[in-house]
Amino acid sequence: MRLRHKPIPLAPDHLLHDYWGGMGFHRPIVNLLLYSRSGQVVKQDALLDTGSPYILFDESVAGSLGLSPPFRRQTSGQAAGGIELLLSFPEDGEVTLLLTDFHSEHYVWQPLVGFLRPPSSPQTGTVPKQTALLGTTGFFQFFDVLFPRRKSR
Repeated sequence: MRLRHKPIPLAPDHLLHDYWGGMGFHRPIVNLLLYSRSGQVVKQDALLDTGSPYILFDESVAGSLGLSPPFRRQTSGQAAGGIELLLSFPEDGEVTLLLTDFHSEHYVWQPLVGFLRPPSSPQTGTVPKQTALLGTTGFFQFFDVLFPRRKSR
């Protein structure tokens, strides 16, 4: 299955412009659908992240699926900068994922899916950017991913 990645354009004065050009680079972000047993569906963009051991979404996604975190299975994690995160996981099979190229292929599976409570910034009280990651357990465990090489300039 071929999935398009979202481009990150770069301004001429950006440090990476000399390396990638104005068209920038592509991040491996894919669209998928999440289904709960109760029938709720959420469309979500998620970053393929080889550095994450989990599939993770914000707690707000759990709420949209009709789920009420925190769940019985919990662990802690760390964000950049060492910020502690609470990760909680509903029972296996509670969330189903659908990945498709919207043409001819699709994959449906029920991996371990976690939800996290985004920390507030102590200085501003703001919540950092949304988290949606497809990590090692539940994604790279089942899928081989090839990233095409960009032609050199």
